[in-house]
Order: sequence, then C-alpha cells, then structure tokens
Amino acid sequence: MGIFGKLAYEEGANLGTLLAVRFVLAAAVLWLFVACSRGAGHLCALGAALGLAAALVYSAYILTSQGVAGRIGPLALSTLVCTGAAATLTLGGMVGGDIDMGGVSATGYGWLAGIALVSTVGAIGLFFAGLERVGPTAASILSTLEPVVTVMLAFLVFGESLGPTQLAGGTLVLLAVLAVRTPVRVAGPPSTCGTDCPGVRAGA
Repeated sequence: MGIFGKLAYEEGANLGTLLAVRFVLAAAVLWLFVACSRGAGHLCALGAALGLAAALVYSAYILTSQGVAGRIGPLALSTLVCTGAAATLTLGGMVGGDIDMGGVSATGYGWLAGIALVSTVGAIGLFFAGLERVGPTAASILSTLEPVVTVMLAFLVFGESLGPTQLAGGTLVLLAVLAVRTPVRVAGPPSTCGTDCPGVRAGA
C-alpha cells in the first residue's frame, strides 16, 4: 500500500481522496463478490500513547473478528468492514473538505485502484481467511511481514536504500515469523454419556 500510495500522491491524490476512493471501491468490489459468492530519537508522549491505544484497539479488533469471521465468513466480514470504512471516511472527508476527486490524474486513479484491490480487498479478505484458520496469535504475528514486504518493494521500485537499523528490524520480524507455530487445538475429554446422549437417542 505504501508503494501505491506514493505513486498516487505523485499523480495528484491527497489523503482524503485516497482513503475515500480506496474504501468505496473496495466495498463495491467486495459487495460484488458477496452477490457472486516524524524525527528519529524524539519521543512524543501523545504519539506514544496513541500508538499503544492503537495496538490495544487492533488486538481487540483481531480477537473479535475471529469469532465474527467464524460465524459469517471472511468474505462477508471483509465486505462489512470496508463498507463501514467507506461510509465514515468519505463522509468525514467531505465534511472536512479533504476530498478533491478532480485533482487526481487518470494514472493516479489507477494507483488508487491498486490500493483498493490489492491492499484492501485482497489483504483484508486474506487476513480474515487466515485468522479463521490459524487463530489470532499466529495471524497477528504473520501480518508483521507487511512492513518487510513494503521495504523490499520500496527498494525495488523507488531504489530507496536500507540502513543497518532497517535490515536488523526486518531480520527480527522474519525470525519471529519463522518461530510462529499454529496453535494446537486440544480436543475435549471423551464423552461418557453413553446412550443418554441426545445424538444417540435420535439415532445420529
């Protein structure tokens, strides 16, 4: 998404336009599927608090999403999430005057479409699908590969260099991902109800 976003900004997109187009287009595509099936070394206390709050909210989001995805399915959940984001972000951008659809070039809209389809429809849908299969712990750790992939693409697409700190951080993320094991589901104790079980009485 960082790659698509930078390219879109170069073609006239601003933040409000990017967010609105991203989620409106993503929500539209997902509804179609559901019909068809700042400086280093400076610590800002407020920023740190907001970052920690975001981590807590994201954790609650993942844990809650696991149960919801199990009930309604990853595709339906992705559609609802993107529809809610599309409505709130577009309305917020309009109220704040931060949407300028005419300022974006045709090429810019192509990059915005990439954000919507690859970085939103694909990413969110696959995340919820993985969450349903491996659980919140493994899914959240594996999702930390995102910045590593972004750094690699930034190097390949924009020629941005990697310093020792970035390389070390990427290595730690990769090691953490390699250390992840899918949680083992422990079966409950064997049933002792014999012929008194409802299923047995019903002939199941």
